[in-house]
Amino acid sequence: MSVLNRLSKQAAARLFAAAALLACSGASSYAADKVYIQDLKVKAGETKEIALYFDTDAADYKRLEGTITMPAGLTVENNAYGTNVRVNANASRTNGALAAYRPSTGAIVFTGATFKAGTDAFAYIKVTASETLADGAVITLSDFKATKTDDTAVSIATQNATVTLGSGGSDDPNPDPQEASIAFAFAKAEISMNPGEEADIEVSMTNNIQLSGLQAHLAVSTGLSISSVTKADRMAVLNYNSTSGNLVGLGTISGTEGTLFTVKVKAAADFTGDATLAVDDIAVTTPAAKSYTAADMVCTVKVADTKKAANDAAYAKLTAEIAALQSALDAAITYVNTNDKDVAGQFTTTISNIQKQIGDVKADVEAKNAAVALDANSNIDTEKTAINAAIAKLKSDADAAQAVYEKAQKEAAEEAAKKAANEEAYKRLSAEIAAQQTALDAAKQKLLTDYPTVAANYDTEVAAIQKLIDDLKADVQKKYEAVELTDKSTIDTSAISKAIADMLDAAKKAEDVATGISTLRTIEGAAGYYDMNGRRIEAPRKGQTVIVKMTDGSIRKLIVK
Repeated sequence: MSVLNRLSKQAAARLFAAAALLACSGASSYAADKVYIQDLKVKAGETKEIALYFDTDAADYKRLEGTITMPAGLTVENNAYGTNVRVNANASRTNGALAAYRPSTGAIVFTGATFKAGTDAFAYIKVTASETLADGAVITLSDFKATKTDDTAVSIATQNATVTLGSGGSDDPNPDPQEASIAFAFAKAEISMNPGEEADIEVSMTNNIQLSGLQAHLAVSTGLSISSVTKADRMAVLNYNSTSGNLVGLGTISGTEGTLFTVKVKAAADFTGDATLAVDDIAVTTPAAKSYTAADMVCTVKVADTKKAANDAAYAKLTAEIAALQSALDAAITYVNTNDKDVAGQFTTTISNIQKQIGDVKADVEAKNAAVALDANSNIDTEKTAINAAIAKLKSDADAAQAVYEKAQKEAAEEAAKKAANEEAYKRLSAEIAAQQTALDAAKQKLLTDYPTVAANYDTEVAAIQKLIDDLKADVQKKYEAVELTDKSTIDTSAISKAIADMLDAAKKAEDVATGISTLRTIEGAAGYYDMNGRRIEAPRKGQTVIVKMTDGSIRKLIVK
């Protein structure tokens, strides 16, 4: 915070005479157009700017001219721009106007702009009071006329100013309505930046009186340069000379607090250490031409390669995160190769795509690290989310594919086992049926061989038994073709076996009856046995034909089975 000082005579000499001094506005309409200077209070040896006012509600004057005669002892001085009249920079009145004044004749002319309606001061003349200036002297304004844009000339009323000699202090001609309080400050008294970077340094002011002009000088130490100076909204006009470092603000400074201007400084790429921005020779003026100075200010600029440190820290963090992504992918690959090995080959493209994503992120981070472009805000959060989601999907998709594969394999194994069981049962049952067919075929042969007399009588039984065999064979064949046979499948051939046995038994009895020959087991009451030559034998042998003498004396011939 700077300390305000009332401008001394020596300090006043250092002010830029171009500092903007705007007078307060009055009513918006006037009884008549008038040019005047307010009464002046000054002391011998004092230099002041006197304000020239032009009250008008017209907006179409393009030229104003007249005569201003200074009294003896009041000398007109040139300002910092080498002229003796300074036009107010207030754009609302006379922006762009040119002025010419000849103190020797008093002739003054304003051209080059259209005057707008208003009551504030539009020009200033710098004067110095000498010891010969008489108290009560008059500054005379006469013969003023204005030319309209249609070249019509209009006479303008004037009002003279009376000079009163004073001794300073409370005798100032336009004292402030209250004790002035004006303070300057940097937004930050110390800032940090990296080599080669730019930073903004704001300069603010608080004030309790109306101000309309500013001057200051800007200087930076080794390692810094000023890139630009930008006015804030409070300033009407701000001019900065980069060669001299001088700063001039023109026009009313609006408000009572806030930023006046921002200095953009740049640190040299090869510089590190402490540097400074100094704002010195600070001075402001009021619309009544009263001037104030403020103490010099210095902002410390610490230039350190924090960007490299921040870059390295961010790089370490991001490379660790990338390594974690790679580890997650490697673990997922191991998981798939172990738990989903039968379908792992289906996911080589997916794995390659994820690997490329990680590679792209790594390449981007490496490039930014090489350019020292990483900082604390650098992150790969979006990429991490996408890659981790892809890895999770890889594992879930592989698990799902493995489950489908295993289900298909199980179903195939079950189908193969079912077919094998069907084949085995078919062979087993077909063998059983074939055995019955063989038995029937043998029975048919026996009928023809052993029971030829009655064999033809059993064609129906043979056909019926054959149908049983054929039906059973057809049922087994149907189930075989439908793959419905299992190791538990059986057929009942007992009925067929019984039918064959019953048929042969019946045929034998019928043959015996038809031929009178019976087997030993069918004869009761046998008294003795003889062979076919008439020799007595103890007992008949199997397959032997014998003569049996019965107890009733009858004789029979039989074949022993």
